[in-house]
Amino acid sequence: EARLKRYYPFGELTTHSLGYVGRINQRDEIRLEEQGKAETYKATRDIGKLGLEKYYEDILHGDIGHQEVEVNNQGRILRTLSFNPPTPGKDLTLSLDIELQMVAKRALIGNRGAIVALDPRDGGVLALYSNPSYDPNLFVHGISSKDYKALLNPDRPLVNRVTKGVYPPASTIKPHLAMLALDEDVVTETTELYDPGFFKLPKADHRWRDWKPWGHGKVDVYRAIEESCDTYFYEVGYRLGIDKISEFMYQFGFGQRTGIDIHEEKTANLPSREWKEVTYKLPWYPGDTPNISIGQGYWTATPMQIANSM
Repeated sequence: EARLKRYYPFGELTTHSLGYVGRINQRDEIRLEEQGKAETYKATRDIGKLGLEKYYEDILHGDIGHQEVEVNNQGRILRTLSFNPPTPGKDLTLSLDIELQMVAKRALIGNRGAIVALDPRDGGVLALYSNPSYDPNLFVHGISSKDYKALLNPDRPLVNRVTKGVYPPASTIKPHLAMLALDEDVVTETTELYDPGFFKLPKADHRWRDWKPWGHGKVDVYRAIEESCDTYFYEVGYRLGIDKISEFMYQFGFGQRTGIDIHEEKTANLPSREWKEVTYKLPWYPGDTPNISIGQGYWTATPMQIANSM
């Protein structure tokens, strides 16, 4: 019998956003039974397995139809007694810009990494690309063990680095910290802090180095952001303390899922005093804060969290 099959014309370009459909397996059948949806899938072989295909499965799938007919002893239909037409699934129009997606792919050629671009007006995802990627069409007909084994390589193409890649947010959080320092009157617009190329805690010998070995000299909040001055933010973070930093940054979505509609997402880690006590059974030391103040140390984030926080 003839059947329609999903085909992804852009292949690996859209895998980590669209996801893919695949054959309904035993685990899917159990889940559908538990959700009371098994009847709707009686004539269906495929189901959304990943990404938007999985997230919007209920919208994309539609409902099956049926007809009741009278047949003779040879199986020929004599008349139709009742007919209930199927309801097609709905179409989805995405915010994804395919040309921008191509730009993202070209930018990552030869590198592992992730690029995400959001529309600042409504948060719509304009580009979402994780490199390396893979062809989702391999999964539509049931992937061979040889092809699947090829995807289990050290470059980990199956991982969506945009939402599951966990990295130190580094200097991307310096504008956030500057805003908190201004809000808390730790500094003003005109406050200048001196940067000799390092930062030291009172009565301590350890030096936290600036990226510029000889320092930036006198730095106000504008220059600190423009030149990404580590020493300025070491000092500001120390004055603020971890409690204010973690509480403020939580409001920007760090340490939480953003809720992007593709399911696969990690929370990463926003450090706090309580988190360290639970995780390491240790108190928070003053020396822990400077690294946090430049987005390093215990702090991790996904590219999607960072973009969303901006």
